[in-house]
Amino acid sequence: MTLLSFFPTPVWVKQLPDKHAAKINHKAIDLIDSFRADLSGVGPNDPWQTPTNLEDRPELHGLMAHVGDLAREALEDLNIVYHGYLVTGCWANIKPRGQGHGMHMHPNNFFGGVYYVQATGEGGEIHFHDPRPQTGVTLPRVTKENQYNCRTFRMPVRDGMLLLFPAWLMHSVAKNSGQSERISISFNVPFEQLGERMARPRWGRTI
Repeated sequence: MTLLSFFPTPVWVKQLPDKHAAKINHKAIDLIDSFRADLSGVGPNDPWQTPTNLEDRPELHGLMAHVGDLAREALEDLNIVYHGYLVTGCWANIKPRGQGHGMHMHPNNFFGGVYYVQATGEGGEIHFHDPRPQTGVTLPRVTKENQYNCRTFRMPVRDGMLLLFPAWLMHSVAKNSGQSERISISFNVPFEQLGERMARPRWGRTI
C-alpha cells in the first residue's frame, strides 16, 4: 500500500540551542519588563501585549536573525520565487495563569510565526486547526489521533522554540495552567513589493 498526502499544511519548527535561547530570552524579558511601567488598567491576572514594532528593537536582533534564517529555509522548501520579504508586526504576548488566546490567523501576510521566551510547560500548547471545513461533515470515532484524522493538532512548546506557518492557518493558544506567565513573541512575514512584482496573474500557466 502507498499512502499519499496531498495539500499538506507545513509548519516549520526550529529549536534554538540552549545557550543561544538563554541569551535571547534574557534580553527579551528585560525589554518586556520595560513596558510594564506604562501599563494602565491592566490587572495582575490580565493578559497584555507590547507594541507591535519589536522587530526594530536592538534587543531582538539575535532573534530576528533566526527568524530570517527560518523564513529563507521555508521559502526554499516551497520553491517560492520572491523578491525580498519583511519581518514586521512583531510583538510580545504575556499570558498569566488561566489566560489563552482564541482562534485567529494573520491576514495580509505570507507567514506567521511565534517564538517562546517562557513556556510554562503546563497548558503550554499551540493549537493548529484544520483549514478544510468539509472534514467535519463526517466525524467517526478514532482509536488514536494523528495528523491524518485530527481536526486540531495540539503542539507542545518549550523555551527557545521558534515556529513558522502559513499566515492563513487558524491557530489558538491553550489556557496557561502554570503558575508563571507564559511569554511568547509573535511576528508576521509578508513579501516586499507584493502587488508590483509577485501578484500578477499567471496567465501562461496551464492546468
